[in-house]
Amino acid sequence: NKNEITDLLTDKKNNIWIGTTSNGIYRYNLNTGQLDNGNYSASDKYSLRKNYIISLFIDKQGITWIGTSGGGISKYDPGKFIFNQANLNDSKGMPAPDNMIMGLLQLPGHGFLAGSQTCGIIKVDTYFNNPAFFKNNSTKNQDALYDNVYQMYAGTNGISWLATWGGLCSFNNETNNFENYTGSSDKIHREFYSIAAIPENNILLLSGNKGLYAFDVVEKAWVKCKDKYNFLETHLVNGRYLWREPGKPFIWICTDGNGLIEYNFQEGVFRLFPRVNDTYKTIRHLYKHYDTIWLATDKGLVKADAKTGNINRVFDNRHGLPGDVVYAVLPGSNQQLWLSSNNGISCFNETKEIFTNYNESNGLQGSEFNTASCCKDDKGRLYFGGIN
Repeated sequence: NKNEITDLLTDKKNNIWIGTTSNGIYRYNLNTGQLDNGNYSASDKYSLRKNYIISLFIDKQGITWIGTSGGGISKYDPGKFIFNQANLNDSKGMPAPDNMIMGLLQLPGHGFLAGSQTCGIIKVDTYFNNPAFFKNNSTKNQDALYDNVYQMYAGTNGISWLATWGGLCSFNNETNNFENYTGSSDKIHREFYSIAAIPENNILLLSGNKGLYAFDVVEKAWVKCKDKYNFLETHLVNGRYLWREPGKPFIWICTDGNGLIEYNFQEGVFRLFPRVNDTYKTIRHLYKHYDTIWLATDKGLVKADAKTGNINRVFDNRHGLPGDVVYAVLPGSNQQLWLSSNNGISCFNETKEIFTNYNESNGLQGSEFNTASCCKDDKGRLYFGGIN
């Protein structure tokens, strides 16, 4: 075997660390069955310097020391590297055709879909391993219309719905086949960034550069959005992110140019938030908790009142945020918010109003992330899609 085991040890978290002669180090968790690999990468200054491992040692602080052949000694500090970077190499070690992740969707019990900028979607298992790549290929029933895939929605019967630059398409998670619903002559229903569902009405809402549109999933046809006061005739709604509020008839729309919009789909009424929108015209993502709504904007993190539309607080680089462009915001635990930005990831303590910031030295893929490219899985783990 060309890849021989050189050393083994266990840690207090029930991990087995495995040193090899040609592929760096492996860490296998006996509780979850998850296998992680760390090896040399010329583009990653925090990787091992050599892949030939001679010896392993864990000290009293839990730091793993790694002796290599020709690469000196490396260390892994679990207190510093709190992030795991998803390795999108396939089973043969080949990297993903595109690591620019534009959207993320959990398929409960089946893994995740990641939308990319140029290679369609990447399908992975529950540990974000074993990626498979599916892109536009009409000869294999994989007509994804366009290989830019943004926000996605998990529908019924194993079907996921994708907002793509070429229009709306579906992906069958069992057969791995695409079906598109924007014809080649259709110049309207395309250039989509975002998607949300109104399942009780069998309706999907999609938005992007050309406005807001509705699609009937039963009739497989585009239909008119309910619009009591003809709002859409005078407003081009370029939605970067759509969110259906659970148990309520509201779709929240984060736009590029019009700020924040609330859409009551039962009444067909759109509501603007002038106190927010006069200053914060580009809103990329949101998180709503009771009547408080947190907005990821190009001018920092905004805390607003969802009922009155008043701005309660604004947090930017003057308050410890490493970059004013906030791409996404997800809830953590103990009144913490996690933000992706144009300068890393931040953890915001709502009670103390303090930011803790993380960068590449903490294990991130880089400092730049993407708009609304995030998800929280059913185990509470947070995922943020970046440019690498």
